[in-house]
Amino acid sequence: MLVVWKMITKCYQDYLNGKNRSEIKDDVGISVFCDYLENFVNNFNFGTDLDEKYQKIYFSQCLVMLLQIVQLNDLDDEVGKERLQKLLKTILLSYDISEFAIEEISHVIEKVIPNC
Repeated sequence: MLVVWKMITKCYQDYLNGKNRSEIKDDVGISVFCDYLENFVNNFNFGTDLDEKYQKIYFSQCLVMLLQIVQLNDLDDEVGKERLQKLLKTILLSYDISEFAIEEISHVIEKVIPNC
């Protein structure tokens, strides 16, 4: 678990280092994190060392941690919330994720769409 967390924080730090400081300052809210989450999901490299079962678990665990971080962000950004909804829908429809990742997505959706 610690290895996964270190990988996620390193990837996020690399992502932020790729942006200049003024871009980061202007991108307060979940919009910038949606960029990172989308990039992570679309470019996740499973590698060939793990069998399919473990790849699913590894990807799902990384996704759960990222979704927990999303919930710590300011969810008042309406554009970011709309984008997050679309991204979560894409993840649910396009990726084979574990049950605990689906549960975490439902928690995020409850916070983003309070009356659902």
